[in-house]
Amino acid sequence: MLAAILLLATAVLARSGRLDPSPATSSSSSSSAQDRATTTSGAAPDPPPSKTPGLASQVIQWLNEQAPASGGAGGGSEDAAFVAMLDGDCAGTLRIVADEPLGELAEPGRSLYLGAARACLAAFEGRAQLWPRAEAAFEKIRGRWPALSCESRTVYKLLQQLVDVHRAEPQARLIKRAGPIGTLRCPHFARITPNHGPAGRNLTVRLEGENLPRVVGVNLQMGGGNADLKYEGRLTAVSQDGRHLEITIPPGTGPDDSLFLWPDGARSWAPSDGVTFEYDPPETTTRGSTTSTTEPRPTAPTSTTTVPPSSAPATTASASSR
Repeated sequence: MLAAILLLATAVLARSGRLDPSPATSSSSSSSAQDRATTTSGAAPDPPPSKTPGLASQVIQWLNEQAPASGGAGGGSEDAAFVAMLDGDCAGTLRIVADEPLGELAEPGRSLYLGAARACLAAFEGRAQLWPRAEAAFEKIRGRWPALSCESRTVYKLLQQLVDVHRAEPQARLIKRAGPIGTLRCPHFARITPNHGPAGRNLTVRLEGENLPRVVGVNLQMGGGNADLKYEGRLTAVSQDGRHLEITIPPGTGPDDSLFLWPDGARSWAPSDGVTFEYDPPETTTRGSTTSTTEPRPTAPTSTTTVPPSSAPATTASASSR
């Protein structure tokens, strides 16, 4: 009988302990639960990039495409801004473009470098307040990238990548990493055939070059400078092999006119990326003969020393003035 009573008392005490825990036990359990909640809701350590899917884990490879060994930057705001971005000096890029005389770096290049510099500072230097202006610049030039020079197109791709990553994951921590040094593969014209002809009519010419896309934007400029500019326009043509294409050029406006042609995406500092067509002077009458003949002309050069604008008009070829 005594054994039965003791067994019953033990069972009651055990049940009472489970339903009414002691204050010390309750405090310890509550503290552990709070610690777990804090760990769960707080900022977790960054996981290894290889284990994190999506854009949040994407490493941003910095600009690595250098100018070809045959030349270098020729000065000007665009070249200085490109070199600063290449070096990762985003604050310096912003100063170069913001402090330049308005109009020296034409659109869309100006908006491109302002946007890229601000996106860089926002992504890697803690200046998140610059993201809206970087995104606005990207939207402004999104449809105008064909008018950018070869160098500036690489900056456009960087700006696009930064904006895309930020929009997909605004809180992501972006990592900048240098890549192997590459070489710019820029489209350029090397030869025009024929390289001269009569000024009074439209002429079909054949252009030869390298690194040409299938659809080539061909920029044309007659004369130079704001006062001397006689014509500028843009045509498109198809290149089947990435090297050749044919276009019809407009007539000259007078004797000794010349027409400079360069492709979309040519280097901003390399006049050798374009070619020149020379218009023949009017026919003259040879002394002692009534037969009308054309004066012989030396072969015109296939390149010019005139530096093309860093951006080309985005409209179909038409006469215009700056």
